[in-house]
Amino acid sequence: MRARFAAAAVLVTLAASVCSVLLARELAAVEPELPPLVDLSGTIRAIDPGRRQLTLSAPSGQCKLTVGPATTLFAHGGPASLEDFAKGQKVRAIFEPGPEAPEAQWIELEDEG
Repeated sequence: MRARFAAAAVLVTLAASVCSVLLARELAAVEPELPPLVDLSGTIRAIDPGRRQLTLSAPSGQCKLTVGPATTLFAHGGPASLEDFAKGQKVRAIFEPGPEAPEAQWIELEDEG
């Protein structure tokens, strides 16, 4: 009787382990992977206030970014608006790679000096 009970306990433990491994695999397959973010430093070459877009010149080439409603702008250590940015200023931007003018997550005016 004890041998049957011990064998049953081992089988239940083994089954629970297999189920937890399978469940972990299923959850990993369902969770979406986040796209990598681009961290770009460059110089503002153009500003289109109507479209709320900045064109940056960087070592890797030109990049056009959209300043959307969710974009956070920083200048001089605090919050900023698009009007605080000007052609020729150096900025750092974080965004997800995507369409022709992806929406930036944030853009920061780099301090001179």
